[in-house]
Amino acid sequence: MKNHDSLISIIIPVYNRANIIHETLDSIKKQTYSYWECIIVDDGSTDNLNEIIDNYIKSDFRFKFDKRPKERLKGGNASRNYGFEISKGEFINWFDSDDIMLPDFLENKISVLNNNKELDFCACYSKLFSGSVDNIKKTEKPFVLNSNNYLEDYLLNGLYFDTASPLWRRSFLNENNLLFDESLLRSQERDFHLRVLSKKPKYNYLDEALFLSREGVGNSITKNFTKNFKLQLSNFKFYDKAFSVVKKRGINTKKILSYIFYRQSVNYYSLFQVNKENTLKKVVFAIKYFKYLIKYCFYSNLNIMYFFKLFLGFFSLLFFKRGYKYFYFPEFNFRSYDEQ
Repeated sequence: MKNHDSLISIIIPVYNRANIIHETLDSIKKQTYSYWECIIVDDGSTDNLNEIIDNYIKSDFRFKFDKRPKERLKGGNASRNYGFEISKGEFINWFDSDDIMLPDFLENKISVLNNNKELDFCACYSKLFSGSVDNIKKTEKPFVLNSNNYLEDYLLNGLYFDTASPLWRRSFLNENNLLFDESLLRSQERDFHLRVLSKKPKYNYLDEALFLSREGVGNSITKNFTKNFKLQLSNFKFYDKAFSVVKKRGINTKKILSYIFYRQSVNYYSLFQVNKENTLKKVVFAIKYFKYLIKYCFYSNLNIMYFFKLFLGFFSLLFFKRGYKYFYFPEFNFRSYDEQ
């Protein structure tokens, strides 16, 4: 360890991963950059995770184990934020408990940041694998950027970041008050990175895959999304927050605002269909969130036809529980890539 090395805090939220987390932790021990601390935050596991982690702590002081405070909301967001709060590193790398670092995962990124003090973070690609690390499916890369607008690139053109990908300067996160929204059950990573990009950061996206992302573990949220009201509501809240961020920027945003209007109109219809509340509460919900669509329509400067169509859809939903055609506006689907 060199005197001028900077401490990297690796923060891993974990829930019931006793059967596979050793693969993740072993990959951290094999890092060519050795000045790190690994903070593992348990989100309420019921398996023998404690026993597994204790063995790592006894053999390597750089591993640390804590539990999400009971007063914090359950979920990876609160665990990530809590891990950040108790960490000491000048650099931060959130990581997932089922992914695997390649040996130069840390060293290649911190070398870039140390040699380019103006950069706020450095990101990298991943390789998707299934089951065994020998079963590599593909390299996950963002699409080539098509504009000079970070928010447009992120929402429309295929720019994305896996949560494990960026190595952050702690100072950048602190100065901009950037942590995960603990109230979101879905789209929390997208929300976090959108808020990051709204700050116009300087970053480097390395043209190399430095970690392996596991496919098919803990994917129940994605599988149950279309049937789960709370998950869909989180997605709706993400796009509403995105709308506010884009509107605040106020530069060449009409295209993005109308795209969000398109997404939220369909989201609104889907939310109504999966809402299992009684009739009165369902009507109250329909009115409350319909106002969001009117807001999007107004600030997107759309003509009166769209307002009229929305109102037809609103009454069709209330009285007939149908009317998808009134909430579908594909002319505003400006996405330049196929979203997975």
